Amino acid sequence: MVKKVWVYDLETLPNFFCGVFKSKNDIRVFEISEWKNDYDLLYQFLRTEVEALKGYNNLSFDSQIIEFIWQNEKSANEISIFANKVIEAEYPIYPEYKLKIFNLDIYKILHLDNKNRRVGLKWCEYMTDWPTIEDMPFYREVRTREEANSIIHYCKNDVNATEHLFNINKKAIQLRIDLSAKYKMSFMNASNSKIGSELMLKLYCEKTNRDMYNVRRLRTKRDVIKLKDIIFPYIKFDSDEFSGLLSYFKDKVITQYNNSLEKSIIFKGFQFDYGLGGIHGSVKNRIVTIEDDEVMIDAD
Repeated sequence: MVKKVWVYDLETLPNFFCGVFKSKNDIRVFEISEWKNDYDLLYQFLRTEVEALKGYNNLSFDSQIIEFIWQNEKSANEISIFANKVIEAEYPIYPEYKLKIFNLDIYKILHLDNKNRRVGLKWCEYMTDWPTIEDMPFYREVRTREEANSIIHYCKNDVNATEHLFNINKKAIQLRIDLSAKYKMSFMNASNSKIGSELMLKLYCEKTNRDMYNVRRLRTKRDVIKLKDIIFPYIKFDSDEFSGLLSYFKDKVITQYNNSLEKSIIFKGFQFDYGLGGIHGSVKNRIVTIEDDEVMIDAD
């Protein structure tokens, strides 16, 4: 039997478990409940028909459940209890490199796990104009067959939405495939920034004949950082506002007890905010209208 790559999503309730898997037009639904027990079918499916799995935030949740039920037969309640442990854990119980089935996570690829960008699948559905955005019907026990079917219907919609996210980000995924093959490193679940940092580290170590593991662990302890020492001398501004900002940074000294770095300036009516996270700015409290022959661009 030919193995395929499947998009998937799991739902775990105290007395009900379901998994929906989709590969193009092939959709499989597995259920463990008082009405059905598809554990054997699911186990055989994972072993004989799955090459890899794709999901949304699946490295932190769904893949953990799959790894748990792979070991031996579990009841819906046992799966639900384990799922709660996964949610409460600070780090994945099963690290990515230990998973029996490779998982591709669009949540990580798009860097939506960043604390400043973290969003759920529903927000992605909204931002991509997904036609049907559904909330989880409930989180309590499933009481009727109709309620069980509503959970499965909800799960199918999430799988279709996740598949859509992968389809509109094919270039990002192909880039990771190409870079992984070229540099003999796995970038498949890496964000753009992580790809950059890992590539820089690899190329540096190749040039200097150093070990990546050792270089990654290197640290330089500094009790005092004078920003004037790390600002390039060629940086200059013509405006009084930015010249004053540059002087502020050059006079700034960072210590263990004085490590705040916040400064705002207004230039041509726009406020620029500087902090440890970089530079930010946003137009607020404004209604913008455009004509039919105009395009509105929101630049970040």
